[in-house]
Amino acid sequence: MGVVLDVADQKIDVPRHYARRAFWSLPLLFHGIPQNEHTGTNQLAEAIIREVCASADWAIVVDPAEQLVDSSGIWFVAADGGLIYRDSHHLSVEGSLLR
Repeated sequence: MGVVLDVADQKIDVPRHYARRAFWSLPLLFHGIPQNEHTGTNQLAEAIIREVCASADWAIVVDPAEQLVDSSGIWFVAADGGLIYRDSHHLSVEGSLLR
């Protein structure tokens, strides 16, 4: 069984932000939060989850950051021409299927 860690809370409603910017023909300025900001917020919870899973032979930890953080340490909010968040902190169907 896999236990999935949290994705980053982007602090804005990503689809709403992009829709408003597109409606007014404005540049899409928001590119996601830094991984270190997300880690700082979730450090204790992630440590507990990893510890519990390490002691259970049936559990593995799935860290979405491995697929959703770019080389400069920023969480993606869009990929392959589509948004991967359905609000500020939940992945869209497309986002959940990225590999």
